[in-house]
Amino acid sequence: TLDLHTVAASYLHSFEFLGRSARFDLVQAYQYGRWEGLLEGKPASTSRTGMADTVIRLSMNLVGAPPMKGQQFRDYRASVKECETIVGVGLTTVLPTGRYLKDRLLNLGSNRVTVRPEFGIVHNRGPWSFEWDLGVYLFSDNDSFYQGNTLEQDPLFATQAHVVYTFRPGLWGGVGAAFGTG
Repeated sequence: TLDLHTVAASYLHSFEFLGRSARFDLVQAYQYGRWEGLLEGKPASTSRTGMADTVIRLSMNLVGAPPMKGQQFRDYRASVKECETIVGVGLTTVLPTGRYLKDRLLNLGSNRVTVRPEFGIVHNRGPWSFEWDLGVYLFSDNDSFYQGNTLEQDPLFATQAHVVYTFRPGLWGGVGAAFGTG
């Protein structure tokens, strides 16, 4: 079993890029994890405390939700209240900055780079929102894996979909499903 506690700080910055709405995210977490289980048939436990891997993300809308400020944004939101479709792309990179002990199997950091390009669509119709996302996780090798081994991993393909109903601003309910393979 794993009991993992995480505290994270994040920085998000929205901006205009090539005439489109874009966003930059930076997330750094600090974690405490405690693992308990059987090791060669006997009860064992260990714990780790430290930084997790750093996550950076750049995303951009290709269709819909153009960059605007103040009154212009309010007027736009009022004009698309009944129906709007937003199409976007994102690129998330997980950097191997987390605590990693190459002589231990269980770690907070991964000691490898993970890149995740993704594509998403949100269609709003009245109080309903239909969301779909498709992405692929691409992993570099960890050449310092446990006991001098190399950890290699094939790509992981993932998709998720959500349906959300907004009862009033700030009050909504939704249902979602996700699938991954690889």
